[in-house]
Amino acid sequence: MLRVLQCGMLFQGIVLVITCVFQSIGKGLGALLLSVGRQGVFLLIVLQVLSAAFGYYGVLASQPVSDVLTALLAVALLRHYTKKDPVIQKRILC
Repeated sequence: MLRVLQCGMLFQGIVLVITCVFQSIGKGLGALLLSVGRQGVFLLIVLQVLSAAFGYYGVLASQPVSDVLTALLAVALLRHYTKKDPVIQKRILC
């Protein structure tokens, strides 16, 4: 059980760092989307799907899977914001 949950630890770190980046550059909406997405939207959807498909093991795997999905969303949002504003791009990359 612990091994399954540890699979999502790397992605939790990615989401946390990018959430902090959004907060520090004044993009509260991006931070809100990541926070709500991880523990709300993604987790509930994945929990329903995986528990129906795999039972107990699906419940265990739902947290790491939702962390992966949230990390993908975080990277996509970060790329979107950095492409849109060159000042933010310089702040993040330097």
